[in-house]
Amino acid sequence: MKFKDIVAISGLPGLYEMISAKPGGAVVRGLQDGKTQFISNRIHTFSPLDKISMYTVDTDSEPLGNIIQNIQKFENEQNGTVPQAKEKPDNLRAFLKAVLPNYDENRVYVSDIQKLIKWYALLKNLELDFETEETAAENASEAADGAAQNPDADTAEIAG
Repeated sequence: MKFKDIVAISGLPGLYEMISAKPGGAVVRGLQDGKTQFISNRIHTFSPLDKISMYTVDTDSEPLGNIIQNIQKFENEQNGTVPQAKEKPDNLRAFLKAVLPNYDENRVYVSDIQKLIKWYALLKNLELDFETEETAAENASEAADGAAQNPDADTAEIAG
């Protein structure tokens, strides 16, 4: 399962894996309960997680995948603790400030931060690639630069 295959569905709690698209909706599997069901697109809106972002001050927005990666770094490298979604609003805003310093405090609501924390807790247990289109392009560019700087590196690994 990849990050781009996970969707949030309006009016329904939790996150879902997109199994297949149909003309009138989609077949999805709940990440929490594993239940597979058909959801009508006449009633609900599907939002792929790789297309969701949060408002920032200096750029227009930051992709959710990058924010998830920042939270992972916060936990692993800085030994930070992710708060519970029900904590005080000031604690939630301080947490988001630690992982996304340039978030727009006027346009990002506490409910958005709560949803981010709930989604992170759910996704943390899954082995997913949180790479967004932007980070994929950056990683491909860095790999190409590395290969251009040392063209014999790949040959040595194959021959060795």
